Amino acid sequence: MGEAGFGQTLQKHVLGPLGMRRSGFLLPDGDTSLLIPALTTRDSEPWYDEWGPDGRGMAGLYMTPRDLAAYGEMLLNEGRLYGRRILAASTVRTMVTPQMQGKAAKLYPYQGLGWHIKGPWKFTECPSIAPDGSYSHGGGTHCMLFVCPARNLVAAKLLNRGYWPNT
Repeated sequence: MGEAGFGQTLQKHVLGPLGMRRSGFLLPDGDTSLLIPALTTRDSEPWYDEWGPDGRGMAGLYMTPRDLAAYGEMLLNEGRLYGRRILAASTVRTMVTPQMQGKAAKLYPYQGLGWHIKGPWKFTECPSIAPDGSYSHGGGTHCMLFVCPARNLVAAKLLNRGYWPNT
C-alpha cells in the first residue's frame, strides 16, 4: 500500500474513481445525517463507531445504498463501471474464486477473498436458490451485497441491527 493506509488506498483507487463521495472509513466532515446508528449507548446516545482513516479492512466502512449497489455492479462487470476500469478483471475473478488451501479448503470451500461463493458445497451465505457462481458479503450490522452473474443481478441490503445482545 505504500505510504497510505488501507482506508486512504481504498478511497484513492476504488471509492474515489467510482464517484463514491459519501463512502469511506470516516464520515465526511463528521456528517451523520445519512446514518441510522447501529447501537445506542446506555445514555440513549447514538453510536456510529468510526474506526479512523485506515479502518480495519473488516469493519467500519460506511456506504450509501446507491454506492454499495454501484460497487456490486462494478464487480458484476468484472471491474468496470460507467465505462471506466477500476479493478483488473483478473483481480475480480481472483476475489470471487475459492481461495482456501489444505484442511481449510475442506471446511470452507466457499470462501473467496472476502466473499462467500455459491457452489456445490453445503454451507454458503448466498440464497439457496442462487445459481452457482453467485457471491455475497455480509457486514457486522447485517448488511449484505449479493452479486449473481448468471442473472446479471446485484442486490444491496442495509440494516442497522448489530450482533450484540439487546441491540
